[in-house]
Amino acid sequence: MRWIVPNETPQIATADGGVIGQSGITYDQNGNATGQVPALAGASPSWGAQVYTAGASGVNLDSYWVEYGSSYGVMPGGNPSGTAAVLNVGLAESFPLWSVKSALKGLFGSPTCTLGTDKIQLQPVGQQVLTLSADQQATVNHYKTTKQNLLTYLGTLTAPGTSACSGTVAPTAKCGCLFNAIPGGPQYFSQLTAAVTRQVPYDGILSNLSKVAAGEWTQDEKDNSTAWGYLQKQPICQEFWQGAYWSGVGATAQIQPPSHGVPATDVYLGTMKDARQSLTQSTILHESLHNLTGLHDGPLYNLLTGTTKGLNGQKSVIITTTLLNNGCAAN
Repeated sequence: MRWIVPNETPQIATADGGVIGQSGITYDQNGNATGQVPALAGASPSWGAQVYTAGASGVNLDSYWVEYGSSYGVMPGGNPSGTAAVLNVGLAESFPLWSVKSALKGLFGSPTCTLGTDKIQLQPVGQQVLTLSADQQATVNHYKTTKQNLLTYLGTLTAPGTSACSGTVAPTAKCGCLFNAIPGGPQYFSQLTAAVTRQVPYDGILSNLSKVAAGEWTQDEKDNSTAWGYLQKQPICQEFWQGAYWSGVGATAQIQPPSHGVPATDVYLGTMKDARQSLTQSTILHESLHNLTGLHDGPLYNLLTGTTKGLNGQKSVIITTTLLNNGCAAN
C-alpha cells in the first residue's frame, strides 16, 4: 500500500506513475491531487487514450489526453474493453500501443528503415510533378486542408496589450496572452502565420536521411560528441518505426535551418491512416514552433508554460494540448 485517498477508487494508471480516480481527479505517484479530468464521471477512456462521453447528441470527444501507463492492467478489466488484460506500451507523442506484437505483425506495411540519403517530398517544387501513393496523397491532402484552416484561424487572433490579459480574456486574445507571458513571446506570436505558411511536408516513413541531415538537432547536441555521433547514424524514419511497428509519432519537425539565415521549414509526417488521424491544427502549429524557435520538446514546453512538469520524455502531445487549450488552434 503506497497511499490512500478516502472515498476514491483508482480507474486509470498514468505514465507518470500516478492514477486517475473514479472522481476524475488525477493523482501523482505520491497521492497528491494534480488536477481534474473533464467529464470523467460517466465517461469512458478510448483506445486512442482520450476521454469521451456518449449521449443523445452522439459521442463527444474531449480534448484531454490521458497518458496511459505501460501495463497489462492499466485500468479495471485490463484495457478499455474491460474484458482482457492486453499489454499497453506508452510510446512517443503519448500514443499508446494496445497490443501484443504478434497481433500487430503485418498490420502496418513497414518499409526498411536503415540509414540512407532519401528525403521523400510530399509537395512539388515549381513545375515538378510527384507520383504519390494513395496513403501519401491522402496525408498531403489532409495536411493542406488542415494547414489552410489553421492559417484562417490564426488570422482571427489578436495581439493583445498587457492590460487585455488580466481578468476575463477574450477568446481571440487568449493565444496572444499566452505568448505575451513568455520571453520573446510577442515576436514569436507575430511570426506564427509565416512559420505555418512556409512549412514544407515530407514523408517521415520513407525518408531515411540522418537526423543531422534532416535538421532535427540543437547546438547542445552538436557540442556533445556522443549525442552528435548518434544523431548522424539515426535515420529520421526511426522516429516513426520501432522495428516493424509504428512508433506512434505523427509528425516531427526540422529544428536547425539548412544554412545560416535561412528559416527551418521541414516537417516529416507519418503517412499511414493511423498517424494521419493525429494531424490536427494544433499539431501543425506545434511543429511550426519547432521550426520557428529551434527548440526540442522539453525547452519548447518550458518556454510556453514555465515548467517541464507533465512532459514525460518525448510525450510531447502535451505541447499540442497546451496550444489547443490556450486558443492557438481550432482543434
